[in-house]
Amino acid sequence: MPDKEDVLVFMGLSLMLYRLYNGGLPKDGGYRINDQRNVVYKRVQEMGKVNRLYRLDLKRSLCIIPKCLVLDSVKSLTGDGDVYNLISSIFDLPIIDEDGNRRDDIRFGGIPPAGEIAGSLFNIALIEIFDREFAKRFPGVAFYRFNNEVFISTRENDKVIFDYNAGYTLLEELCLAGQLTSIGPGDEPILCDEGWMVFLYPNCSTVCVCYPDEYY
Repeated sequence: MPDKEDVLVFMGLSLMLYRLYNGGLPKDGGYRINDQRNVVYKRVQEMGKVNRLYRLDLKRSLCIIPKCLVLDSVKSLTGDGDVYNLISSIFDLPIIDEDGNRRDDIRFGGIPPAGEIAGSLFNIALIEIFDREFAKRFPGVAFYRFNNEVFISTRENDKVIFDYNAGYTLLEELCLAGQLTSIGPGDEPILCDEGWMVFLYPNCSTVCVCYPDEYY
């Protein structure tokens, strides 16, 4: 894990990467990357009327995405200079246990869980690995993703079919790991990250995202 002195550096790197792959800094919800979750949930509610809503949690992919794929995605944004080398060094951070001892006997696969920079690296990798492939494989099927969380809506007039089989087949082919859940109009809500929940109104089939106390 990073030293306390490194935390602000990692936050700065996260914002820099956010600016590079989004074309600007966050405009709503603050300057912490996780604050943008509220913005994404608003976009999910704008999906309109849907027959079925899927939530794909890709969190398990964090520890299996190859380092080379992540760094290739970073290099396309930053080049291969000092910033790239600094980000690359994150993969060599030592593992420190609760007693402050360095643990060379433990190894992490994929992206090290080093705070906000881990989420930014995960997002950049998924843009290349997941987002572009999903759009090609399921043209016309609406989806929004925030880091590990993907919301996919299906409608009667979709030209291609997305369902559980198609979703897990895609994950297998992309060498990713994740869990799919889904709801229809009037079904029990799906629990999301940060304590949010999502459901479909029974009468109009539109999407709503809220906190549990607002639902009940």
